[in-house]
Amino acid sequence: AFAKKEGRCSHMTLTSGTEETEDKGAKRHMNILKGLKKRHPDIPLHIQIEPLKDLTYIKKLKNSGADTIGIHIELLDEALREEITPGKYQIPYKCFLENWEYAVKVFGKNQVESFILTGFGGSDTIFKERIKEIIKLGVIPFITPVRSIPSKRKGTPPTNDKDLIKIYQWVSQLMLKFNLNPLKNKAGCVRCGGCSAISDYYKFLVKQ
Repeated sequence: AFAKKEGRCSHMTLTSGTEETEDKGAKRHMNILKGLKKRHPDIPLHIQIEPLKDLTYIKKLKNSGADTIGIHIELLDEALREEITPGKYQIPYKCFLENWEYAVKVFGKNQVESFILTGFGGSDTIFKERIKEIIKLGVIPFITPVRSIPSKRKGTPPTNDKDLIKIYQWVSQLMLKFNLNPLKNKAGCVRCGGCSAISDYYKFLVKQ
């Protein structure tokens, strides 16, 4: 309320750890979304949640007040997924695809995102194939460079800035090709842009 009064809040993100329930925390988020929307109907809300077996929860989150949604896979190479995100690795890539596809139907184009980390290496071919698949579905790949904690994973190189620029340029061109526009995202990480330059590169591309 104070942030809105001071003009510092134009959209909000709701996220948390994952609950060991069928809804993975969706029910709790639904109650919060409803409360926020009732008190501040003009503030766009973003929700982040893991892929769900029961896809109807995605629609329930939308009906509760969420304007955008993030279903984050983090890594696209299966070997890296198993090593870096062993919990999410238990969720098949196919399940992510099903959730993304359904979420786009519910929330609309430009309103679904997924964090994609760079800097861990992996197959460039798989990265490009899956990025293209994600974009074709209407999901914005939120490309983010990894900033590793040295004591937690030794030998992880920093993301090369030249490689990152090439990725941003390529992904931006691909989004433009498939009529996906991150600048139309209503709330959350894509609208904020603090962790990624993907929207900046897209903006530069369309201005040319």
